[in-house]
Amino acid sequence: MIRAFFILLSIANLALPMLSRAHGQTAPIEFQGAAPADAAIPRTVDGHHDFGGRWSTAFITPVARMAGAKSVVVSDVEAKQLAHGFAEWAHSRAADVLIDPEYFISGADALLRVNGEWRSSQITTPADGVQHYTAEGKRLETQKRDWSEALADGPEMRPPFERCLVSAGSAPLTTVPGALIREVVQTPDHIVLASDGGDTRIIGLHTAPRPAALTSYLGDSTAQWEGDVLVVQTTGLKTHVQRGIITRPQSRVIERFELLGPDELLYRFTVEDSAIYAEPWSAEFVLTRTNERVLEYACHEHNYSMVNILQAGRVADAKTKSKRR
Repeated sequence: MIRAFFILLSIANLALPMLSRAHGQTAPIEFQGAAPADAAIPRTVDGHHDFGGRWSTAFITPVARMAGAKSVVVSDVEAKQLAHGFAEWAHSRAADVLIDPEYFISGADALLRVNGEWRSSQITTPADGVQHYTAEGKRLETQKRDWSEALADGPEMRPPFERCLVSAGSAPLTTVPGALIREVVQTPDHIVLASDGGDTRIIGLHTAPRPAALTSYLGDSTAQWEGDVLVVQTTGLKTHVQRGIITRPQSRVIERFELLGPDELLYRFTVEDSAIYAEPWSAEFVLTRTNERVLEYACHEHNYSMVNILQAGRVADAKTKSKRR
């Protein structure tokens, strides 16, 4: 049923009017490793890599480099030490609400592994494994941190995820320290990418982008094939900060999808925005095929957290005023 629904969405998207706006080109991130046996790669009737199906990420490696790691690629011993340190932190009071509950129930307790290598960060460029913000980027990152610790005067001070506006499916794709499932429906003209958390992106192949004035939390994604690599460019993202990634309408995200084998999908992305970042930065991770389902995610239903956060803020305001009298 869910697959039929996404196909209908793809067909409906064909009717959307498109206007032309040129995108620049960005050199692909180099992936070093042996090419998989071509016969093992599933392909569509038109010869492209077939991404259809459900895919999972199940690792604890964050976007930026883990504390204590000295390089992107770490040894078996270092990988175990970093995973152990993360587990100790996750079970400590210091973690508080910063750790996703999925970590405790998923059994995903190891680092990301790409091409047989343990990774301490998803970021591959810059070499130090972190994004370098400009003054404006630092301002937005600081504002987000301050708002997360302050008494919210309104819902706009809470992250988009808490407001049920966007989850882990916008560009670039983000992960949690645990399992996260995505489903792909592929046609000759569209890729439909549904992420656990309620986000569904409909990506047109060889379509013109929307006018720059039209923005959304999922942005405007268009795609083309470069050999066996699906290259997706996204602009028109609303300004928000999520898992250390800042995007805005002027940002450009370039994603690359490539099958390494029938059950392994390499995902690479680059974020460009000279007003936010001192230089473009790139990251990568691997998704594995799974039989797990993408379940309905009805975020708006009984979203008591937002109501309680705002009510608590008003109670605190009232107490502060009474003390001043």
